Amino acid sequence: MPDCIHVSSQLIEVTKLRPLQDLSDFSMEGNPMASMEHSRQFVIFQLRSLKCLDGKQVTEDERQTADERFAQGKWMITLYNLQCCIFSPYSKI
Repeated sequence: MPDCIHVSSQLIEVTKLRPLQDLSDFSMEGNPMASMEHSRQFVIFQLRSLKCLDGKQVTEDERQTADERFAQGKWMITLYNLQCCIFSPYSKI
């Protein structure tokens, strides 16, 4: 596995990393998506093998919260709403 993988600033790009079953450590440091609301939960939900995210251990409580928030396809709607809010030309930044 490569030492470094570039992920664009769009949170949906994280879903492309799902096939990496051995991915245990991931960092969003310096990436604009790190400041998005619920981004940590989304990454934990999508990357099930993670043990460490942004230098912090992923807890079972975080996994449960992520599962509750994004289970049953709700994540696509939430992600769409988050990205529309953040990237909309009408959003207040």
